[in-house]
Amino acid sequence: MTALAAALCATLLATPSLAPKVPHMTAPVVNVHARRVLTASSLPFIRDLLPHETVSAVGSGIIISSDGLILTNHHIIRGSTDVRVSIGDQHDLPARVVAQDPSLDVALLRVSAGHPLPKAKLGSSGRMRVGDYVVAVGNPFGLSHTVTSGIVSAQGRVLHVGPDVPLIQTDAPINPGNSGGPLYDLHGRVVGLNTAIVAGASGIGFALPIDVIKRALPQLESQGHITRGFAGVRVGVVPATLARAIGLPTEVEGKIAGALVERVVPGSPSAKAGLLPGDVILRWDGRRIDSAENLPWLVELTPPGTEVRITILRDHTSLERRLKMATLPHKAGSEGPGEGRPGLAPATPTP
Repeated sequence: MTALAAALCATLLATPSLAPKVPHMTAPVVNVHARRVLTASSLPFIRDLLPHETVSAVGSGIIISSDGLILTNHHIIRGSTDVRVSIGDQHDLPARVVAQDPSLDVALLRVSAGHPLPKAKLGSSGRMRVGDYVVAVGNPFGLSHTVTSGIVSAQGRVLHVGPDVPLIQTDAPINPGNSGGPLYDLHGRVVGLNTAIVAGASGIGFALPIDVIKRALPQLESQGHITRGFAGVRVGVVPATLARAIGLPTEVEGKIAGALVERVVPGSPSAKAGLLPGDVILRWDGRRIDSAENLPWLVELTPPGTEVRITILRDHTSLERRLKMATLPHKAGSEGPGEGRPGLAPATPTP
């Protein structure tokens, strides 16, 4: 037996059973049933003359407050006329959609159960490493509270479709119906929202990082939608030659820390703050930029009017700058995972 094989065996033997934690992981998970009515035509003057068809979607959700606030995917409830959730062994409860954002593919539901509900603990996706064990809980194919496990296969997957943020990739089995369910770490903390799978593939699923969702929650809860911030700067990956020259570290999977400023919009908050093409942004509002892919969503989910402190590197010198966020003029919303890209599908069955 090789040293690597021996180490893997020792790790597996040392891995505790998930059984003691499963009740705590499944208790905050709900089944989401959404119905919407389709017509054969969208023309108002003949719509009522044509037959209607009811389409159902089944997914999962996470109770995030004991008074009945539930986190799920937007693509499950998109266009629905009736949304109901099943909590534990209770009968279906009517749910109100109180917040939604198609581009991020998140929604908040509200139910009245008449008593405090078990809520999930939200963890930190930023602390998860490739190879860390994770547990997925959901409602695949209507099979309530199914528990599967695997590892984080990759971090920062940018799919250019569906949620417009880097995703967690996992090999924990995720199937249609898992959308909106939690991806847990081994401490029972939510680190992601299961969102999409690769159609026809096995062991390739994607989850929205909980750090992204937590940054969006204050706006979703207070106003029912996200008003995106605008800094007026276009960034890209720092070239390896430049990174070596200025001493930038290489992060997990070979990604280079920081984001290279490629363009500054005249008159924008970034221009007023003195940013220049060629600057490397190292920190945004106190958060270290592990890779260039992580900066755009941090910027967009910073509310307009917020004063942000940023750290840049210019000519081998670290500088501090402050800017006041403006409002993003227009944000084209995605229709949800899988729309417009062959092979990617939401983890939500639609009979």
